[in-house]
Amino acid sequence: MTSVTVRFASSNEGVLLHNLAQASGKWEITEMDWTFDPYPYWLVAEIDSVPVGCVQAIPGVPFGHIEYLCVVPTLSPKDKAVVARDLCEQARGNCRKVGAQFVSFTLQPNSEGWERVLENRGAGVWFEGGTTMIMRA
Repeated sequence: MTSVTVRFASSNEGVLLHNLAQASGKWEITEMDWTFDPYPYWLVAEIDSVPVGCVQAIPGVPFGHIEYLCVVPTLSPKDKAVVARDLCEQARGNCRKVGAQFVSFTLQPNSEGWERVLENRGAGVWFEGGTTMIMRA
């Protein structure tokens, strides 16, 4: 099984997050200044010291939020699932540490696979529209 390391993004890695977002094909905001300091809100996943994914964790009380999950598409389906799981579990733990009782996820259209993964981990649909999922932190 592939070993994934999840760590906080360091202060000079805003551009790395942009590159991961572009590679994943998830979203692009051309007007954004990607030289921001992402610490402590962004996590980076690495396989063999190569960045392969990222996610934003927004701690809060009583709700934390996990947003903008990006995983590079060149990974195998199994590795993508492990990276996504490990990123989100670390983000969930970070939210829990500051007192979040629940964490929410906003899912993009056509995210049925990810929705099933979250449901299998105890999440449920909170409200529909953009499909925001919620689960205990």
